[in-house]
Formats: sequence, C-alpha cells, structure tokens
Amino acid sequence: MSAMQTIWFDVTTIVHWHRPPVGVVRVEAECFKYLAKLGQPNIRFCHFDKRALSYHEIEASYVLDIISRYGQEQPRPPLPNTETTAKRATQRAKLVLQKLSPTVREPVIDFATKVTPTLRNALHHYRRASSAASQVATQLQQLSRPLRERADSSAAAAPPPAPFRSGDVVISAGLDWDQKDRVYLYQLKLALGLKVILFCYDLIPVLLPHLCVGEVAGMFARYFVDVAWCADEVMCISRSSQRDFLNLVHETGAPEPKTSIVRLGANLPLETGGEGVEELVQGKYLLFVSTIERRKNHEVIYRAIAQLVESGRTDLPQVVFVGMMGWGVSDFLSDLRIDPRVRGRFTVLNHVTDAQLSMLYSKALFTLYPSLYEGWGLPLAESLAHGKFCIASNSSSLPEVAGPLVDYVDPWESRRWGERIAHYLDHPEELAQKEKAIRERYRVPSWEDTGRTVFQAAQRLLNSPPASPETNDSSSAPAL
Repeated sequence: MSAMQTIWFDVTTIVHWHRPPVGVVRVEAECFKYLAKLGQPNIRFCHFDKRALSYHEIEASYVLDIISRYGQEQPRPPLPNTETTAKRATQRAKLVLQKLSPTVREPVIDFATKVTPTLRNALHHYRRASSAASQVATQLQQLSRPLRERADSSAAAAPPPAPFRSGDVVISAGLDWDQKDRVYLYQLKLALGLKVILFCYDLIPVLLPHLCVGEVAGMFARYFVDVAWCADEVMCISRSSQRDFLNLVHETGAPEPKTSIVRLGANLPLETGGEGVEELVQGKYLLFVSTIERRKNHEVIYRAIAQLVESGRTDLPQVVFVGMMGWGVSDFLSDLRIDPRVRGRFTVLNHVTDAQLSMLYSKALFTLYPSLYEGWGLPLAESLAHGKFCIASNSSSLPEVAGPLVDYVDPWESRRWGERIAHYLDHPEELAQKEKAIRERYRVPSWEDTGRTVFQAAQRLLNSPPASPETNDSSSAPAL
C-alpha cells in the first residue's frame, strides 16, 4: 500500500443531519466511528459542497462533535470551508461579467445591485414551484445518456482541485441521490484514477414509484444507473437489494460493477437513562419502529386493531409508533385521532433517543413490522437484538433478517395481522418460547462488523490495479 494512497470516507450526510440518526444516517455515522477509531494515517474524511462543486477534507474530531449533538437544541459549530463556497460563487460571477463588453457590463452590474434582494426571493419561490416537474423531465431525458458522455459535455469538464490523489479510494454511504454530483465524481475518477465504493440500500422508488414522492421516483432510476457507471464496487445491504440493483443494471444496459453484501449492525449505541418514556413502558404495548410513511404500511395495523375492536376485544394493549413523519400520511393520522374504534389506542412518538428506543424495545410485549418493501429491515434486527419476537411482513429482504425466528404475514392482509396479534396476546407461553429461541439462536450483528466489512473492501480495492476508464462504459445504454 503506497503511502500516497488514502482511504477517504465521505461524511456529507453526517454533517448536514440535525435529527437523531436513523437508517442511512446511522450507517454512515457508525462506519465513520469505526474508521475514526482505527486511527490509521491513511484513513481520512471528506465532505462534498454541492453549491461549490468541490470536496473538502474534514477532521474526525469535528464529525464526532456533530454526532454528539444529534437531536439536541444546542448550536452546532460552523461547517469548515463555508467561505470557499461563497468565494467560488463570486469568482464564477466575475468570469461571466468579464465576458461581457464594457457597454453591457456596467448596466448589468447596476441593475443587479438594485434588484438582487427581490430576485433572490422570487427565484426561491420559482425554484420550489418548478423543481418537481423539471427534475423528472431532466432525469428521463438524460437516462439514456451514459455518465461519461454527460461528464464530457458538462460545463465542469475540468474538475476543480480536490484533496484526492491517484489511486485513492473514496467511500460514500450517505444520501448521495440528494447531496452529491455523480457527474463530478466520475470526472474526478477519470482525471485522478480514483477507486470508488458506493452503497445500494434499496430500489423502492424504481420498483414501487406509487409509494414515493413523484420527483423522487423520477430521479432514482437515473441515480442507480449513474452508480453503476461510477462505482468500482457497490455494497448492497441484502441479497434482495443486490438482486434488484443487478436487474436494473441489466435492463438499462449499464455497466455491471462488482457487488458485495454488507450486513448492518443491530446493536443500538446505548446512552444512560431512558427519561421521557418511563410512564409509557409501565403499561402493556406493541411496538412498531419506522418512519411513518405509506411504504411502511402503518395502515394495516390500524385496520387490524379496528377489526379486533369490532370483534368485541376490549383488552388490547396500546400500539406505539416510533418514527419521523414521512409524506402521504396526514389522512391516516387524522383517522387515528378521529376513528372512535381506535381513538386512544395508538401513541405516536416522532423523536426518541437511542436510550429511549432501547427501553421501548426491551419493555414491549412484542413488535410489528408490516413494511411493504425493505432494503434490509433494521428495526426487525433491532427487535431481535433486544430478544423481542416480531410479526413481520413476508416481503423483500425481511426473511433474510430473521429467518424462522419470527412470524411472517402478507403485508396486505389486515385480518391475518389481527389474528396473529390476538394469538400471541392469548398465548403468552408461546410468546415466551419464541423469545427463548431468539435469545439462544440469534447472533446480533454489530456496527463494528459493518465498519470492518467496509474497511476491508476499501483495503482490497486500494491494493488492486487501477481499472481502465473504459471498464465502466457502455455506448448502447437504452432508456427505460
């Protein structure tokens, strides 16, 4: 391993996240903590400034400080290199003005000085109003254009300086579809001979677009095709997501990168205490941990409980939903409040700490996970890690997580969900047997194992010969 070669871990998602870490954010944060703890001089960290179109190195101590402030009201330290963004924007404006003739340049400057505040406000509202339509149209128009062609035709054909060197490995495990510029990364890859590791969590917007916000569904096919072009290795979080990714690659004619599977940790990084939920955990309740959105299928639990009430059951425990608010659920949440059959039977918690979540898992009767589709299913793994039985959906990757240790139900069959819930409420001895099997047979995957897998993949890639720029090329990639 050359002293000049470095493993760069991208922490862009971490430094821009303000709420308690969940899902993708937790993966990036836990992998970062593992790599930072190694303390090796050839492991360094960077973040991407999308406005300035540039990567910057960032100190591990700054990132650790940000993680320690997640979910807290205290102010965060300013992000390093923020001045660089403003300077680069100013430089670009000057370059444009310099191309104008003096007779045109002075009136433009005078006009801009007078109307800048008004234009800024108008542009803000215009961009919000038109972003959905333009994003979908642009992504569909460009889907058949190989990433290299778009990189060659980009205005940024000559990438600005970056902290990377030839042969370095760049790992990105965050919200790349929203926070990164794949064309720019591909340009750096070609110009510097970088090796790139990217992640595939799930293809839900591509496979189930009706369950996602419109503009998100429109951009994800393009995103995954770009991943195929740009990555030397794609780390998938399940065999299910790996299969879905490769199917899309083959259907679009995109190049097929190496893929591997990384298992996500399920051990919550515990903090002391669980203040704020003590009263709730003293009663009996069922627990469903997930972002509250259509894909997670909270409605099937609502219907199951309503049907049990209609059948005459009066001894049902509370049902606790834990998760951030997603989209498309306002009518559903209104039903929970208004429907007299279930009024008062559901508790919704939007922000909990890791300590509170651990307490909620450990005191629950059992957990529920009726998701319509998952890339992995972290809450199911966390339930097992706490020794708790779960009734789970039989869809996508979930059987990979728990094997025979839980009961699986079709996510659409609300009556069957009600029957299974009632069965375990009525047979506590069988529930105890299920929990005993989980304690004896389930091996809790650790976040340290996840970080180690990512690090080992980067080491292998670092020691491999550089790939030809033509490796990830396809001149006949069709549009979907």
